[in-house]
Amino acid sequence: MSRRSFALRGDHDAQCFPMTTQNTPLDLYTERQAYYTAQVARADQQDERISNLRLGLFLLGLAQAAILWYWHPVSWWTLLVPVLVFVVLVVLHSRVLRTRARAANAVDWYHQGVNRIHDRWVGTGNQGEDWQPAIHPYAYDLDCFGHGSLFELLCLARTRVGESRLAHWLLNPADLDEVHARQAAVEEWRDKVTFREDLSLLGGAVQGKLHPGVLLQWADNAAKQWPGWMILLSWGSPVLALGAIPFWNHGGMTVVLACFILNITIMGINRKRFTASDYQADRMRHELAILAVVLKRIEAEPVQCEKLKCIQAKLKVNSIEASTSINKLDQLMRLLDLQRNQFFALVAILLVWEVHLTRRIDAWRVNYGPHLADWFEALGEAEALASLSAYAFEHPDDPFPMLEAGEPVLAGTALGHPLVPEKDCVRNEIHLNRNEPALLVSGSNMSGKSTYLRTIGINVLLAQMGAPVRAKELRLSPLAIGATLRVQDSLQDGASRFYAEIQRFKTILDLCDGATPVLFLADEILHGTNSHDRVEGATGLIHALLDRGAIGLVTTHDLTLTQMDAVETGRVRNVHFKDHLDGDKLAFDYTLRDGVVAHSNALQLMRSIGLPV
Repeated sequence: MSRRSFALRGDHDAQCFPMTTQNTPLDLYTERQAYYTAQVARADQQDERISNLRLGLFLLGLAQAAILWYWHPVSWWTLLVPVLVFVVLVVLHSRVLRTRARAANAVDWYHQGVNRIHDRWVGTGNQGEDWQPAIHPYAYDLDCFGHGSLFELLCLARTRVGESRLAHWLLNPADLDEVHARQAAVEEWRDKVTFREDLSLLGGAVQGKLHPGVLLQWADNAAKQWPGWMILLSWGSPVLALGAIPFWNHGGMTVVLACFILNITIMGINRKRFTASDYQADRMRHELAILAVVLKRIEAEPVQCEKLKCIQAKLKVNSIEASTSINKLDQLMRLLDLQRNQFFALVAILLVWEVHLTRRIDAWRVNYGPHLADWFEALGEAEALASLSAYAFEHPDDPFPMLEAGEPVLAGTALGHPLVPEKDCVRNEIHLNRNEPALLVSGSNMSGKSTYLRTIGINVLLAQMGAPVRAKELRLSPLAIGATLRVQDSLQDGASRFYAEIQRFKTILDLCDGATPVLFLADEILHGTNSHDRVEGATGLIHALLDRGAIGLVTTHDLTLTQMDAVETGRVRNVHFKDHLDGDKLAFDYTLRDGVVAHSNALQLMRSIGLPV
């Protein structure tokens, strides 16, 4: 499977899993899947035994109660024994069911990992279609989102903030310093399999339930300053009432009732302070508690590189970790919830319970609310980096690219398409620089021209995300990608495919005005117009792009275009993909060759199936 040897580092992986025979990522995933499958089987057996014991104990308790009812041989207190044993069994049963659920989720998680390694992942993961922008220079062209997309291959994030961060990285290439920082983080977390397992399964508990926008809005709605007299009354009235209780028969009752009425008045005045957003946060208390567990897992992981240290630093406020702060809020919410208990309601009024707890929650918002956005950002970055590190782990032969500042360059050997199964992947080279900035790719339909452009674009995209690339080696400078591989007409907008394409070229030319050199990827350039206009228009566009310092590739069926003057001056080099007839079918080897395609077998193929040409 893989030629890269690996050893698990830190993360208590070796201690948690006594297996020592893993030689490849597939071996490790398979063994851990078997380990958790065995845990599920043991939990099922324990579940059945405890269920039978609970049923038997329940029937025994009924029989004992009947005996005590009719014959009274011993005290009714003896019923406490089966009741206590039953309670213990309930607690144990709950633990067994939690263990089984966790193990079953882990089995599924490793099964998905095995499927990714075996290239059986298409249609099984998060396709991220919600993140597909309506207009973007390359997102649709390079299969960033959707069925069989790069997002589906990469994404292990289980929270909305993690998905958002990974989608942002796909749509916005990072600068050099950030790419190098991510590479270091991905390399450090590459073999942290248990950490990724924990993060993914814990994150799955809040998937679809955590609403960062609501919480951020609640946190930003900072509480107003409480008046001093209100604070004094909220403390003085309960103290006075409690002090009067011992003198109940000597005027104390009147004092307590007066304080009771005063407290009701105080709570009525402050009712609006406990706003609708407070109740929204209260209803999500369970999700907040799980979020604290997820953040605590990130906080607890030992890290070395600066990128990961910065993530953990965002999870601290005055040396207090985010998980601790959220747990504190959770405790306040639980205490506030006590006032809804009918047995505690009168005590809550007597103590002005809601006012005191609301003040403390307000204080939490003032102290920690401004940092909530940082916590979500840290969680999103951690999940995105975990996704890239999983990709790196599962593709051990894929190297990190070398990114360097300077003139535009893109040089790689044995580049393959990351979304194509390894067994079907044909690899090619790419060499673009200031002296030879463009390739003109000719060849028939299905020969591999479009796939080659996507191979280049997706690997550049992976490189600028901080991920490994599908290549033997890749060296590049920072590049802004602009592509016209899947430009389509629009009936709703009344725009033809040709008009949509030239609008995209306008976008790409505008990108050239930025500080980052452009990599253009144009498939079947201007094929929606006549040959004369296509050649003249394509020649003008290519010259305009090259004059603005861009580098890139253009594919075409029109061999007239291969004779443009840019070819003569060496600014554009002709390359091609070849096809041949195998019986009555066209066959391709998808290998890039120098020069212009020598011939086409299209007419022969048409004749071979009986078309009158």
